[in-house]
Amino acid sequence: MSGKPVAAALITLVAILNIPVPVYGQQSFSIEPTDASVVVGQTILLQCSVMNKTGSIAWTKGGNVPISIERNIITPANRVRYSITGTGGIYDLQITLAELTDAGDYQCQVTANGADSEIQSAVATVQVLDVPIQSFVTQPSNTNVPVDMTATLLCSVSEKAGFLQWERDGVLISNDTQILDPALTTYSLVGDHAQGEYNLQILLAQESDEGVFRCVVTASGFSREITSSSASLSISTSGQRLEIVPFNTVVREGRTTRLLCRVADKAGVQTWLKNGQQLNEDTEVIFSDSRYSIIGDQASGEYHLEITDVRPEDAGSYFCTVSGVDGDSPISSGGATLTITPAISPDDGYPQCSQTPSIGLQEGDNVTMTCVSYGGEPQPALTWVTDAQVVFDGTYQDLGDHARNDLTLTLTPDLRYVVFTCQSSHPAYSSPQTCSLSALDFELEPTINVTVKPADVVVKEDDGITIQCFATGTPTIIGYSWYYNGIEIIPTDARFVIETTAAKDASYLEIVSATKSFDEGVVSCEAHNRIDSEMTYAIIKIDESSLYTIVLAAMILISLVVLVVIFVIFVAPCLYSKHMKKSRVSNDETLIATISDRLQHNFFITGNGNHPNGSVNGSEKRRKHRKKKHRSSKTRDTDSETRRAEKKLKEMEKFDVIYDDPQNLLNDTGKSIKSNVYPQPRYASNPPPLPDIEKGRGNAKDSVIENGGDLLRPLSKTPDLKTINELEERERKSGSRRSSKSASRRQSKAERRSSKASSHKVSLSPGEYAVRDDYETRLRELTNIREEIRGENKAKKRSSKVSVST
Repeated sequence: MSGKPVAAALITLVAILNIPVPVYGQQSFSIEPTDASVVVGQTILLQCSVMNKTGSIAWTKGGNVPISIERNIITPANRVRYSITGTGGIYDLQITLAELTDAGDYQCQVTANGADSEIQSAVATVQVLDVPIQSFVTQPSNTNVPVDMTATLLCSVSEKAGFLQWERDGVLISNDTQILDPALTTYSLVGDHAQGEYNLQILLAQESDEGVFRCVVTASGFSREITSSSASLSISTSGQRLEIVPFNTVVREGRTTRLLCRVADKAGVQTWLKNGQQLNEDTEVIFSDSRYSIIGDQASGEYHLEITDVRPEDAGSYFCTVSGVDGDSPISSGGATLTITPAISPDDGYPQCSQTPSIGLQEGDNVTMTCVSYGGEPQPALTWVTDAQVVFDGTYQDLGDHARNDLTLTLTPDLRYVVFTCQSSHPAYSSPQTCSLSALDFELEPTINVTVKPADVVVKEDDGITIQCFATGTPTIIGYSWYYNGIEIIPTDARFVIETTAAKDASYLEIVSATKSFDEGVVSCEAHNRIDSEMTYAIIKIDESSLYTIVLAAMILISLVVLVVIFVIFVAPCLYSKHMKKSRVSNDETLIATISDRLQHNFFITGNGNHPNGSVNGSEKRRKHRKKKHRSSKTRDTDSETRRAEKKLKEMEKFDVIYDDPQNLLNDTGKSIKSNVYPQPRYASNPPPLPDIEKGRGNAKDSVIENGGDLLRPLSKTPDLKTINELEERERKSGSRRSSKSASRRQSKAERRSSKASSHKVSLSPGEYAVRDDYETRLRELTNIREEIRGENKAKKRSSKVSVST
């Protein structure tokens, strides 16, 4: 294929990029690329050297696909494995970790410039064989151990074809599993040889064991000889030292890797360095990437660096260091190279989703959703997510050749019709790959909610009313039934009209005419779906409001009238009488006190035996007549009694005599007591004759003064009437036989009671006793009148209270 179009394109690129072209002699190739055959994973090196180069050099593949211009790789995806090596006129193309897609024809070209024409190298055909080749998995690294401790140098190979040999300071000391030097009795090769592990172990390490070690695998078949990195073994006798140091590691993108470091007698601060950048201080990670962490038993000096979800940018050289302190020198491991290999994409058509069981589901059942993915390295991350972007973790398993995530759920109403999707995330994917299940469809537990409005139906007699019934449920409501007092209402019942909405969300029962027979009737509404049914009810109450209101108003009016009549007939008179009687009782009490006072001042007893109002017989007759008249007038009203008392008072006012308070009298035992009987008059030794008051022949008071007698003094208290009966009894015993002799006996008896009152003892004639009896009779009549008034007042009060309460 002609290189002219390519040359023209290169000239155009040079012009665009403005690449300076130096001018020397005629440009030509000193070394041209040759054919090469490599196995997948090996490194391809195509050489190209130019002398007197004036134009721009470029590598092409397939005759017309430019790979590089000068030392720049054009395609960004190729920059990881492709590079231009060499200096000066050397422009070798190096391809690491060869892949099958790297096979093809490669050519080195230099564009024309000035007098120099374009030159093209020979075409080199590269073959990439898909056969296993041996390569190191782990390589030894610098190691420092205390004396008499065990030192281990790691070396493991994948697809081992040749012999694995250990060298110390360039001297072969082992071949596969055999130690060649018999003197090295503490040396041995440990590990799983079937897995390519040939770790060199040195027991009870001494200073004589120090040196530089490396691991070599001889060539065999398509596999060329491979040699590991060199590792120094140092033996520490004191101070802080590294017992385990990191080693070169190759890890697949997306995997998790761990770089080991253990410090003995640590005194300083442990630090990891990545390409010279500090990552941590002891257990604190200061590098801004959450994928990095320090793990291990720090008490044992372990400060391992773990990196999860490894990415290409994690590749580099890592060092484990410890700062010096208190006489301990700083220590550091050798650089451990971390190589990241590209992730292998999972197989096409994955992930795949399934559900068990998937039919005949009901609420409360358990279902398991499974998401699987085959192929790829590392295995992808599988996650369950709903259409509402709710994430479910499930149970994830990495089974080597495939991965799966099982999610087990109990079906609840909120999961009905939810769509579950499995997302597969992998470093080889630019975006997650997904698979989805059908929306969850299952039967819910039957539920029905029924509501009747109004719950208490109040309707006027002969009126109509509509009762509403609303229902919701799962599954959907499909119909309604109405009942009256437990009997289903049929369409031909003229008393009712039933209507149900097309959506079955409501039904209406119309009562055409509510007669009184509907009162306290029960109307029930039943809603049902294909699984279940639910019922509720309402109570009908007939409102006889017209008649009831009229009757009630009439009863209230009648009640008010009756109350008013009762008040006018019974209560008001009682209240008025009570008021009047209070006034009269007060007046009666004042009147009685006045009468008593007047009696004391207007009645007197003379000592000559003359009766002021006539003879004794006449007085007796009048007294008996008054008693009879009093008995016949008891039934009269209070006003008549009051007038009679006033009349008596006027009669008694004719007697204008002043009484003196009698001295203390002696009782039957001879002791001095205050007299509570009728007051005893005091006379001179010869009392004056009693004037005839009744006939108006003078005043008794003047007569007493004219006769030189002592004036009677007024009493300080109204005499107590409790002993009047005793006086009457004593007077009956004396009778008409009283004489001056009996008066002398009474005087002698009074003298025995009290010597102090001897000057007040007098003899009373029968006429005097008659006058005193008449006086006492009048007092008793007045007292009876007062008691009767009080008794009648109390009786009327009681009758008034009874009337009011009734």
